[in-house]
Amino acid sequence: IIQGPLDTQFNFTLETILLYEKIFPGACVILSTWEGEDSDTIEMVRKSGAVVLQNRQPPVRDKWNVNLQLTSTYNALLYAKEQGYEYSMKTRTDLRIYRYDVFDYLLSMLKIFPLRETNKQYQRLIVSSFATKKYRLYGITDFFMFGDTKDLLAFWGAPHYEEGVKPYIDP
Repeated sequence: IIQGPLDTQFNFTLETILLYEKIFPGACVILSTWEGEDSDTIEMVRKSGAVVLQNRQPPVRDKWNVNLQLTSTYNALLYAKEQGYEYSMKTRTDLRIYRYDVFDYLLSMLKIFPLRETNKQYQRLIVSSFATKKYRLYGITDFFMFGDTKDLLAFWGAPHYEEGVKPYIDP
């Protein structure tokens, strides 16, 4: 899943998708972006074989774009689940992964570090430490995330920011 607004400088998002089609054969590449994004780029992405989801932007935009992340990522994960994908990897449209064996590596990490007793989650979520904030609500970075699609749906299915923070704000 590649989520966010298109990065059209140097065709970055399109070139990322074309690279992924080569180095991740058999993977379903999903671009989850916004209505109104560059139509020429969207058409070229579709021609590459990637799935394109064009989402409506949520009515309320928060300071950190959490609502945008929640909307586009959740919709892509729903699509992945409907297609029967057990695992999903999520990045942003302005980032790229070059490691061709990243899926093998991530799956081995889940095997090596299984969850201990839990009834809330199937497996661990693997995230980037870069830009993750320990003391901020919604503090896990949106740069990179990998895990069981059901766990990712639970994480990204959180209420939009203005509703999600209410329990933590003094009345």
